Amino acid sequence: MGSTMTLSKKISFGFGLILFIMLVLGGIATVNMISSKNSSEKLANMYVPEVEMSVNLETTYSNIIFEMRGYNQTLDDKYLQNCLSHVEKAKVQIKQIDELSIKYPQLVKLKELMIPLKDNFSNYEKAVHELEVVIKNVKDAEKILLDAGNVYVNVAQEFLDSQVVAMDKDIQEGKSADKLNERSIKIELMSQMIIIGYNIRLNRLVASNNQDMKLMKSLLPKFDDIKTRLEKIRKITFAELNIKQLNQIEKSANDYSNSVKNYIDNFEAMNKINEKRREAQTKFFEAVKTVSVAGMTAVKANSVESASDLSAASTTVIIGLILAMIIGIIAAIFITRSITRPIIASVESIAEANTQVVSASDQISSASQNLADSVAQQASSVEEISA
Repeated sequence: MGSTMTLSKKISFGFGLILFIMLVLGGIATVNMISSKNSSEKLANMYVPEVEMSVNLETTYSNIIFEMRGYNQTLDDKYLQNCLSHVEKAKVQIKQIDELSIKYPQLVKLKELMIPLKDNFSNYEKAVHELEVVIKNVKDAEKILLDAGNVYVNVAQEFLDSQVVAMDKDIQEGKSADKLNERSIKIELMSQMIIIGYNIRLNRLVASNNQDMKLMKSLLPKFDDIKTRLEKIRKITFAELNIKQLNQIEKSANDYSNSVKNYIDNFEAMNKINEKRREAQTKFFEAVKTVSVAGMTAVKANSVESASDLSAASTTVIIGLILAMIIGIIAAIFITRSITRPIIASVESIAEANTQVVSASDQISSASQNLADSVAQQASSVEEISA
């Protein structure tokens, strides 16, 4: 086939072969680069936003937990407001993550985790609002405890002071021993009630500050002690003003006792809500962490894939250029030889023909010389004969 091809066809074949090699190499490199581009787009549009959003959500949720812990410990509404602010921020972030999972169905793991993630966050938010109601009840109970405690101590002290004054008057007036004994009993019993009241208030403050419901519950039997002493005083109290004071003392003691019970009930309810909140918190964190880990794994895998594609593309180009150079050299040698070989053969053929022509010319010249010599000899012979 090579011997029948014209020079232009041979040159065209050589350039065509090199162009074909370059096209193949370019195609392979392009495929690898497109694959790398796709991996980069996945990283930029899917996996990196997934990780970023999950980390931001985890940070916001940590702030929610911190503020809620402060609210539990101090009952300060400032912490609640901060917590609710972070809750709203987290809801926006969860919505963004959900939209990402819908936009890219390839994020299968994220799609699976959105249901438990949203459910547990909803449970947590519900627990926060339940806790808000319960803590409000606890704070209302605290206010009643403070008011009732003040009324109890102040009125009891007024009653005691009035009895001390009346005792001095009775002594001066020389009242009977029975009358003085009754007055002494009232002074003694009311003094005991005041001491019991102070102890209840002090231990209640300690129990509230330490959130010690065992200590708080231990206060309830002490109200029976107050009631017993109050009944004894009533039996020997006849002045209308003192009876009104005893009624106030009894009411304040009952209000205080009921508020202690209310405080305990709400605090126990708060503990139950906190248990549910912590359970939702743990499950939510697990879901967010799983999303984050899945995203990081995907980022790593796609980064490796992208690096592999780029490496393959560069390797292909380098190897391809080397092969193209080798094939180009071989093709150049082949084409050069296929071009020069006929020329050399033609030159040799011409040289050989030229040699034959020169040889033939020499022979003709020699023959002509011989013929001329022969003619001369014949002419000389003719002259001799003629003479």
